[in-house]
Amino acid sequence: MDDLLYFQDDAGNEIALMMINNFAFGGKEYALLATPDDAEDGGIYVMRMEEANGELSFAMPDDDEMEALTPTLTEILEHMSGGCPHDCCSCHGCHDEEDTECRDDHCSCCEH
Repeated sequence: MDDLLYFQDDAGNEIALMMINNFAFGGKEYALLATPDDAEDGGIYVMRMEEANGELSFAMPDDDEMEALTPTLTEILEHMSGGCPHDCCSCHGCHDEEDTECRDDHCSCCEH
């Protein structure tokens, strides 16, 4: 598969991940990554995407960053699984991080 990204785990083993979603939060870009076998079942990694000198790199968020990201991640994952924490919503993840403005022209949300 060409769309796989390769990382090294804590034990030095190579792990292949594919990007299943990306989003902006707090002025930074993040990626949701999963092994090809786990993409449908959970097993999702969150990484901050950083670009320097035209090269894209990934970094693990620290504990404070993950705590701040958790509500947004929960909503994104609910949208990806076809659910939504908003009773009126069927937009599948098109809201911005403040959840006040829809970014998708095909959204059928009534409030968000």
